[in-house]
Amino acid sequence: MEKPLVFDCTETVQRLWDFIDRELPTAAGDAVRAHVATCTACDEHLAYLTGFLEQVRRAPANDADVE
Repeated sequence: MEKPLVFDCTETVQRLWDFIDRELPTAAGDAVRAHVATCTACDEHLAYLTGFLEQVRRAPANDADVE
């Protein structure tokens, strides 16, 4: 049985975009998920990134839509 991956903050933050996009291999995704579950700073970083993406999704499609 393979030993599960364990990431520190730096390794976790480096992978957050790929994690959000669901582009990580299962073991790496599990390691990010486990780290974020126990690290307030990384959890806040993930929340910031997902909030940013939500704002981008809600933004007007082009400049003509902005007053």
